[in-house]
Amino acid sequence: MGAGRDRAGGAGRRRGLRPGGDAAAAALAAAAGLANVSVAEGRADRTGLGAGSLDAVMLRHVLAHNGGAEDAIVGHLATLVRPGGCLYLVDSDGTAIRTLPEHADLTDLHERYAAFRAARGDDNRAGLRLADRLARAGLDVLEFRGRYFIGQPPAAVRPPPWAAREAMRTAGVATDADIRRWDRAFQEVAAAPVPPTLFAPFFIAVGRRPAP
Repeated sequence: MGAGRDRAGGAGRRRGLRPGGDAAAAALAAAAGLANVSVAEGRADRTGLGAGSLDAVMLRHVLAHNGGAEDAIVGHLATLVRPGGCLYLVDSDGTAIRTLPEHADLTDLHERYAAFRAARGDDNRAGLRLADRLARAGLDVLEFRGRYFIGQPPAAVRPPPWAAREAMRTAGVATDADIRRWDRAFQEVAAAPVPPTLFAPFFIAVGRRPAP
């Protein structure tokens, strides 16, 4: 949070938007003494912020979960930056994420999660299309690059497919027995003497609103 103070500058302001707001993030900002940071309720496609009111906007790991609304989201965010301002997009290629050694039950979970999201219209390869979406929103693409993360996932943190288990059960693509089986698999992996290795590609694209 201290780095955030430096990036915002003494006179700059940073505003975070989340559906339902984020009391925890607001409390952290207050505890760190970041008077120039605020967190409010909002949606990526309906922020309630004024057109041309911001120097920079960042959207991280959101586009992949919006069921076909990706261009509408980027288009709206592009209107928020003033001429010369930039929109930063960060996302991944979910179809290329791997964990080794493989566990058959966790592979099953990831495959079902990908199919579940695809059936909802989500873009499992959102990271690959960031630059194209910026260009369609009328911005000049300044940068489009990627990096490949190779390392251990955070200890005791389970991935998004596990967080979606109840939604998958409600949709009829997972059963109680499946969830118990996946839970056991995570426990087995956590108890293994050697932690798993995560391989994941991430992408960033930067678009700038042209000067009039």
